[in-house]
Amino acid sequence: MALTSIEWKHNGMRHSYASYRLAQCKDAGKVAFELGHSSSTLVYRHYWALVSEEDGKRYFQIYPSLPESNIVPFSAIKENI
Repeated sequence: MALTSIEWKHNGMRHSYASYRLAQCKDAGKVAFELGHSSSTLVYRHYWALVSEEDGKRYFQIYPSLPESNIVPFSAIKENI
């Protein structure tokens, strides 16, 4: 049973990440490494110029709006292990 009516394209989130990350950093080699590719050629060929640099920067400024009381610092987690 589906939890939502949204139908995601195969690897849609991965492709979105690659497109927006490349627009943000303009470094196909870095994005290829982050995606686990051995060459930047595929990243450059498929994702270059799909997204503007401005949109790439805005994409990575999206954060959930949670009250600060719900945020647990990593240092607190480590101390309780």
